[in-house]
Amino acid sequence: MIHLKLKSEFSFGRTYAKMDALINHLKLTGCTAAALVDTNTWGHVPFHNKCRSAGIKPILGVELFVVFDDIPKRMWFLAVDSNALKELYGFVSLSHTQTFQTSRGSISVLYPENVQDMSHRIIKFAGDVVDGEFLKSIYAVIDYNPSSQILNLKKKQLANKYTLLEVETSDNSYIKEDDYQTFEVLTGSLKKHTPQHILEK
Repeated sequence: MIHLKLKSEFSFGRTYAKMDALINHLKLTGCTAAALVDTNTWGHVPFHNKCRSAGIKPILGVELFVVFDDIPKRMWFLAVDSNALKELYGFVSLSHTQTFQTSRGSISVLYPENVQDMSHRIIKFAGDVVDGEFLKSIYAVIDYNPSSQILNLKKKQLANKYTLLEVETSDNSYIKEDDYQTFEVLTGSLKKHTPQHILEK
């Protein structure tokens, strides 16, 4: 089992997934490789070290906002090696110099031309972006997520039209199904009808 899109406690306010509990769950379920894709890179070192200790190959990435027509949309990125990770850190730093004002305050962002400047050693995932020409230009991977069936239908059309690679993923707002109530109390979230725990196939 390989998980390509995991979040941890470092995605503050969005995820109830303590790092130790996350790694223990991955180990117990036979995970051989896992990617951390928090909204920042602060958890990279503990995740890398704890995965190595548990016999799991760590993959490091990040979720960032990319602005399209004055609308910030989430994309996520994975580094294929240490050089790519160094490059990715450069783009994370760049995002902190480019703030975008929203109704909830300012956020750090990239722009499409920044993503196009990334090398092929950073794997780019569509996330919420449905601009087919742009996704084709960066050789993006189309990711399907159970939390948004309507978006999945649109992305399936793009994958077919532009012959893009496809992968199924899920977001983990919490680790196990039993964690839902704690997550709800801590984040004040409303109940979602789609799975928000780590899915096992």
